[in-house]
Amino acid sequence: FSAVAENNKCHHVLSQHIVYHVTVINKRSMEVCVDSIESALNATRGGASRLEVCSSLAEGGLTPSTGLLRVITDNVAIPCYAMIRPRGGDFVYSELELQVMEKDVEMM
Repeated sequence: FSAVAENNKCHHVLSQHIVYHVTVINKRSMEVCVDSIESALNATRGGASRLEVCSSLAEGGLTPSTGLLRVITDNVAIPCYAMIRPRGGDFVYSELELQVMEKDVEMM
């Protein structure tokens, strides 16, 4: 895993046929969006400062399973944050979708 990124820019990096979404937070921090344990381990070995754990990166990222989040946090030593997003598409949510998101946060 390697990335060349500018301050506050998002980049997509291909490593062993896996696409990572990389955000450089500042000159010393790099967040990587991951949707598998393999991606999390590779990002950690590659120097990520923190991970955003999600599922379905191809859809822009959705809420990950609690199992994936737990296995990743048990196996990496950097901070992990879960994306809370119930579906792809826009970011305008119905009242029921907001309830789903609240329940997802409670379960994490």
